[in-house]
Amino acid sequence: MPLFFSALLVLLLVALSALFLGRWLVVRLATKWCQRKLQAELKIGSFRFFWIQNVSLKFQQHQQTVEIDNLWISSKLLSHDLPRYVALCFGEVRIRTDLQKVSGLSAPFSQSAGVDQKELSFSPSLLKIFCQLFSVHVDAINIMVLKVDTSESLWHIQISRSRFLVDSDGKRLICEVSLCKINSKVLKSGQLEDTCLVELSLALDLCLKVGISSRHLTAITVDVWTLHAELHEGLFQSQLLCQGPSLASKPVPCSEVTENLVEPTLPGLFLLQHLPDQVKVKMENTSVVLSMNSQKRHLTWTLKLLQFLYHRDEDQLPLRSFTANSDMAQMSTELLLEDGLLLSQSRQRIVCLNSLKASVQVTTIDLSASLVLNTCIIHYRHQEFSHWLHLLALETQGSTSPVLKQRKKRTFPQILAPIIFSTSISNVNISIQLGDTPPFALGFNSISLDYQHLRPQSIHQRGVLTVDHLCWRVGSDSHIQRAPHPPNMHVWGEALVLDSFTLQGSYNQPLGLSSTQSDTLFLDCTIRGLQVEASDTCAQCLSRILSLMGPQSGKSAVSRHSSFGESVSLLWKVDLKVEDMNLFTLSALVGSVWCRVDLTLEPPRSHVPVPACPGHSTVPRPTKSHCVS
Repeated sequence: MPLFFSALLVLLLVALSALFLGRWLVVRLATKWCQRKLQAELKIGSFRFFWIQNVSLKFQQHQQTVEIDNLWISSKLLSHDLPRYVALCFGEVRIRTDLQKVSGLSAPFSQSAGVDQKELSFSPSLLKIFCQLFSVHVDAINIMVLKVDTSESLWHIQISRSRFLVDSDGKRLICEVSLCKINSKVLKSGQLEDTCLVELSLALDLCLKVGISSRHLTAITVDVWTLHAELHEGLFQSQLLCQGPSLASKPVPCSEVTENLVEPTLPGLFLLQHLPDQVKVKMENTSVVLSMNSQKRHLTWTLKLLQFLYHRDEDQLPLRSFTANSDMAQMSTELLLEDGLLLSQSRQRIVCLNSLKASVQVTTIDLSASLVLNTCIIHYRHQEFSHWLHLLALETQGSTSPVLKQRKKRTFPQILAPIIFSTSISNVNISIQLGDTPPFALGFNSISLDYQHLRPQSIHQRGVLTVDHLCWRVGSDSHIQRAPHPPNMHVWGEALVLDSFTLQGSYNQPLGLSSTQSDTLFLDCTIRGLQVEASDTCAQCLSRILSLMGPQSGKSAVSRHSSFGESVSLLWKVDLKVEDMNLFTLSALVGSVWCRVDLTLEPPRSHVPVPACPGHSTVPRPTKSHCVS
């Protein structure tokens, strides 16, 4: 018996010594690897069986530190809530970095990046087994970024209850990230009234799909809940928006600018082509607040749903000859907004949006786009928005640069592919109050537009525009929406009422061998229930609108005058029909006058081609007229 106990004691001592030696060896290898690969100093406080405490990783050259309170390994046998059999759990992780010195951090990684990509080669079966066994959980992450804007600025990010899952089907690597709550603030100390520039809180789920062989991102899914952001006045006066770090650190060469100017592109097309094949973004219950503490004003924008879907299929045949020098892959894009509301500091509604849906689809045949807008009500008061417009004007003046100015001068390319566009807008009312003029409002029940641009052997364009009950109101109560009244009734203050308007037209321009033929234009217009009111209030509103549009109209007039010098052969036909037209005048000196006119303008039975020239007009002959004063 004594020999047995002594042998057991010896084995226990050997096991303990091997355990301590193995722990010392693991810590030693990890420390050496961090010094050689990451150029960082690793410190471990205590190392137990499946439990590590007080881990510190410090990058001395870049003043960056990573601290972990606890690190342990758990199993599904101990906690049934775990999604995998084995879980790597972290307690509180604290990260501290300096943004001005973070640019040099890529140097040590870039030297060993090529070696790591060659060394890291996992078999798909082994990777699939590894993904099904392990998961990563973090209780809290605190990130502190110094010198974001200036030397006295700080960016703090706090993330609670994070989960990281990795799955694989042999061809793709699927990474799922779940962040229960994210709180972020950008702080700045100084003589400003507010030290907080931006506040942000949200919950996030992120899913990434990466091809194992190609190592490219193929799909991304982002789900955001309860996003609440507050943008303070100091943000627009800081350098975060005036000049981005990418523009300041990486100037664009002149050669790239000239190349971009030679080959014009559509806005947003370059971004869509560089997105992953599948993108899905969904944001629910979003709230954004713009606060101006100096004026004690704030704007609140709430949105119930924002959804963006994008899909590109490069395996199918692309749309040939989208432009003269490029093709376009098959893709579909959809944007959906629901229940948007913009409120002022007095809780008055400024913008009320029910739903907005826009979609673009590219096939091998054509490019089709659609826009559906339902119930949009806008109340613009210049006295409330003048402070915000002045603040945004200062921000845009500071953000302009010579490179951006050259990019703004780009011309749009000529699209050779067939285009089909349809839109439907219903229940829209826009009221404007400029302050020095009487308020006015514009509203309509519905507007629909169908447009087609085809290029078989000629440029053929046709479209149909339909307007239902358009009303322009002027006066103090113009912002109040009223129900449509009967056609034979007029309400003073309605400067323009149009019950229905229909315009159908087509334009054909021959190409190639048939380009010597004349262009043809056909228009068919029907106007029903037109009421026009001429009053002093209408004249004031019109003069104010024309004064705002004056500088642009002068430039367009010069360009039109120069284009009339060219000889253009055009065959045209116009059918115009006006039913139930009423004219009302109201003046303090004359009084009120009512005049009713019904007229129809039709082309002659046989007509010859007439070249387009300025000054050619046809005066219709009124068939019925009635005036009362």
